[in-house]
Amino acid sequence: QHAITLVVDTGRSMSALADATSTKRDVAVFAAGVVAQLATRHGDLVGLLAAPAPPGTAMVRNVARAQYIPPGSRDVHIERILRTIHDAIDPAGLPSQLDGLLDYAGQNLRRQMILVVIADDSDLTDLDDDLRAAFRARAIPQPVRVATDPQHVSDERRYDVPTTVIASSIPGSVLREFMTKDHPYV
Repeated sequence: QHAITLVVDTGRSMSALADATSTKRDVAVFAAGVVAQLATRHGDLVGLLAAPAPPGTAMVRNVARAQYIPPGSRDVHIERILRTIHDAIDPAGLPSQLDGLLDYAGQNLRRQMILVVIADDSDLTDLDDDLRAAFRARAIPQPVRVATDPQHVSDERRYDVPTTVIASSIPGSVLREFMTKDHPYV
């Protein structure tokens, strides 16, 4: 059984439009829901670390204004996580502070767990070098070739499974081009 913590940026930039029909908040709630549903179906636990908390939320000794929900697996627990993300993202809220949120996670989450970061793509590319180095030092290495080797699959039913790709530094047009050319990593 794994513990998965969704680390979600709930700053005001997440209330902006993601595309013509949905906000980044909608995308964040959807992505969190998909990860949570998949994890709990496989017997894993899901928690939440989100910041900044909405103005007016009492925060004691919590400079990052982080809201934490410990890992759990019941449907009501997942609904609470999704509602917390939804309600925390507000156009009149505080600015995003992903650096502070990740620093808070590194200092306060002691249990071994998988962190899934959901944030505005510009926040992910702007992380400072010290914070990246600190996370690399704490990370548990995974087998190197798992993420880089081509997958060899033969079951044609795989094409019937809807897929969502979330990438912070590769434009969607490039990914679609890779897919049409049967690139080995896509």
